[in-house]
Amino acid sequence: MSKRNEYVENMKDKLDEWNAYISKLETKADKSEVKLKKEYQEEVASLKKMRDDASAKLTKLKSSSDNAWEDLKSGVDLAWESVSTAVESAAARYK
Repeated sequence: MSKRNEYVENMKDKLDEWNAYISKLETKADKSEVKLKKEYQEEVASLKKMRDDASAKLTKLKSSSDNAWEDLKSGVDLAWESVSTAVESAAARYK
């Protein structure tokens, strides 16, 4: 497997983890009291937007040329770091 394909597969796995966490948070929101429900829903919306942005960058990277993918990788890494930090922060707050 090429370095690029391995990178993309690792990012897809991470995306799946984020999707699972977001689903879990949505379930918590559905079961929570009204005040917390709004907070959960806002957090979920924020996480989904960040996830979608990171996913779009990954899609662009997958379709890039072999020469361009290294340049695009840094943008994907930054987006991924932002989402990871946000998910970890949310996980700590909502345990």
